[in-house]
Formats: sequence, C-alpha cells, structure tokens
Amino acid sequence: MYGDENGSFYSRYTYEIGSDLTSVVVGDFNNDNLSDLTIANQGSNTMSILFGNVNGSFQKQIHLTKRRIIRHCLLRYLFLM
Repeated sequence: MYGDENGSFYSRYTYEIGSDLTSVVVGDFNNDNLSDLTIANQGSNTMSILFGNVNGSFQKQIHLTKRRIIRHCLLRYLFLM
C-alpha cells in the first residue's frame, strides 16, 4: 500500500496471479526503472510477471506456461552465446 500526502494510505488493490504461489522476485525486468514482480505459481505450474507503473501499481499479469518459460530461456541462452 502506498501512502498519500495526507498521512493515510490509498485503498489496496488485488492482482490476479496463478495458484499456490511459491516465490516472488522484485526487479526491473523490462529496463524502465520501475519495480516489476515475477511470481512462481506451483499450483498451476506457471509464472506470472506484473510490470510496474509510474504510480506504484502494476499492470495486468503476463501468464507464462512452463513451455513458454523454457523456450524463452533457451532463446536467451542461444542469443547470448
């Protein structure tokens, strides 16, 4: 929750992600100098990425399946070789 300029907090917001999350990583994954979230969802065997907005909120999740995650990692690895 973020504070407003009156000493109170803005209303909380709930974000959709997968099921049974096991870990959360905060970082700037798209190089825009804003904090983004990556969530591992063990229950759905997927990964969710929420890119940060300037106002401290997050965009709607990008939902990645196990197959898309592996393909993306392989392509990155081959590109960096």
